Amino acid sequence: LVDTAAGYTVGLKEAANKFTAAVDEFDDVLEKAKSLPSTKEATQKDEDRDKAWNAFRRIAKATKGHPNKEIADFAVKTEEIFLQYGDMLPLAHQEETARIHNLLQDLKALDTTKMNQAGFTPFLTDLEQKATAYITISDTQSSEHGRRMVGIVKEKRAAADTAYRQLVETVNALVIVNGDTAYKEFVLDLNGRIDQNKAMLANRRTVAK
Repeated sequence: LVDTAAGYTVGLKEAANKFTAAVDEFDDVLEKAKSLPSTKEATQKDEDRDKAWNAFRRIAKATKGHPNKEIADFAVKTEEIFLQYGDMLPLAHQEETARIHNLLQDLKALDTTKMNQAGFTPFLTDLEQKATAYITISDTQSSEHGRRMVGIVKEKRAAADTAYRQLVETVNALVIVNGDTAYKEFVLDLNGRIDQNKAMLANRRTVAK
């Protein structure tokens, strides 16, 4: 992004540069992780666990609007438990593992019948299975370096996600103020880069399996 481009601002350039740097760093650690079989598997198990946690959290939030008041009330109670433990995704692995363990204990202490009625039981089971699978592979990792590498991959992935969100927020704010004409070319270029990065990272993961 050159400073003579239409719609250029220092903030936009900084956000774009941070996004590019974050994706490059994420790609770099994925490349290094390829040589560590246990690291690759642990990273995948951690992603599976994160997705299961997020799916349960989202369904609990969405079910608060259920027409059945009893189910809606149970959804409120369930979401309150999730809120109590906060966002798991940015946490270091050991802390996330401990929090998910405690979260699961609290969720399993809820009324089983209501859990079934709300349709939450499959999500609870899935989260518990994914959490157990991560712990199992984590315990059998081949080296301390491997455990550190899994943590680095998670950290860099989170940083890339954050940089992307900040870039999108910056562009959206500028479009609101200045209109979208000046940013159409930049957005098209950005979308192209994002597609390329997704393909590149997907290839890294495929090769790493």
